[in-house]
Amino acid sequence: ITQFESDRIICLSVTKNDELGYPKVYKLVFEFTGKTSNLIILDEADIIIEAYHKHFEIDSRIISPNVAYAKLESTKVDPFSIKSDDTTLQENIYEGVSKLLFSECCYASSLLNVINRKVDPTLIASNKINFYCFDLLHLKGERIKYDDLSSLIEGYIEKSKLASTENADEKLAKAYCLKELEKAKNKLAKQADELAKAKNYASLERDAQLLASNIHLVKPYQEEIKVIDYNTGEEVTLPLNTKISPNENVNFYFNKVKKQKRTIEALDEQIENTHQEIEYLETLLNQISIATNSSIKEICKEIGLAKPDKRIVKPAITRYIDEDGYVILVGKNNTQNNYITNKLARANDYFFHIASYPGCHVIYNGPLTEDKIKLVASICVYHSKKTSIMAVDYVQVKFLKKVKGTNGSFVTYTNQKTTHVDGDIEYINAHAKLVN
Repeated sequence: ITQFESDRIICLSVTKNDELGYPKVYKLVFEFTGKTSNLIILDEADIIIEAYHKHFEIDSRIISPNVAYAKLESTKVDPFSIKSDDTTLQENIYEGVSKLLFSECCYASSLLNVINRKVDPTLIASNKINFYCFDLLHLKGERIKYDDLSSLIEGYIEKSKLASTENADEKLAKAYCLKELEKAKNKLAKQADELAKAKNYASLERDAQLLASNIHLVKPYQEEIKVIDYNTGEEVTLPLNTKISPNENVNFYFNKVKKQKRTIEALDEQIENTHQEIEYLETLLNQISIATNSSIKEICKEIGLAKPDKRIVKPAITRYIDEDGYVILVGKNNTQNNYITNKLARANDYFFHIASYPGCHVIYNGPLTEDKIKLVASICVYHSKKTSIMAVDYVQVKFLKKVKGTNGSFVTYTNQKTTHVDGDIEYINAHAKLVN
């Protein structure tokens, strides 16, 4: 296997016996050049036997059977021919240096130091999955190290497949929640309108009281009665049902008042439930935005878009181990949050959550110091996908109280303290190890 200088062209030479049993050399040339990528088969004299893409343009290379293979001409500089970093870094002038690698060179302010790094196969998982033969320090994200380049590529392919499935599930879950959220908001608007109308029962209650006070003036089969409102001095006309007695008419008015009051009580409860439904759906949308492949599947099961597991399956919890061996648990959806907070956490463990914002539940089972508070709070902010400095509450689990009668993983707490941190992944990686 050979590479053409530092360019993205690889030649794989293979030997095969011909019909007479004599060894014959063939060359497979892989040109990894983006849109113009090609695979070309040559004989030992570099004559083209076949090509995946054939080109016949006179003003460019001719790629066609029985034509001598011409290498791609490059006007770029071989980076390994540079002896010092005295010159200013320029993009797109170095052969084989991608935009990703050039960004790393700019970050390190050196081309030579970067391209001469030791091989350290690294996959960097953030909003986008990147990988390289060594660590790219300018990228933020979780690092996964591999023993060799083949394992790195296999890991990247596996992660990419998972990400593709995750994107499909994420779109499905997001579309469902947005649709349900719109329905809930429309329902809330109608309930608020009905409540406003129901609360306008003051005149109905006044009519009931006026009729009760003037019942002695009502005559049999009278269709209406005119009475004076003593509060305003105005004359009020009260319709009557001629088929029932005066006392029954009074009861009819008071029953209508009671019905309106019951309607208001029912609407108050319905509106509270709708507010909780909206908060739950908004929390789900936030959880979808920060979800991994396993957690998005748990969300789909929670909202009925995927079949629940027939057997009990423990949620896929994100775990860190700090420098002292203590465990940090991260819940990224309601299933995980409930599991780590209500099942795994002990009374004296510490609970971390972004203040007044839907986000991850984080549990820490070690003693708190200023450094530990910063570390665990940073993990909380990072996994809530916040990039700015955020207020993070922390409190012992014994001061938590689950909100009854609500979906999701809502809790209230007292005795909390608050710190302010950002989700610095470099700080996290320096002081804790991701163990799953």
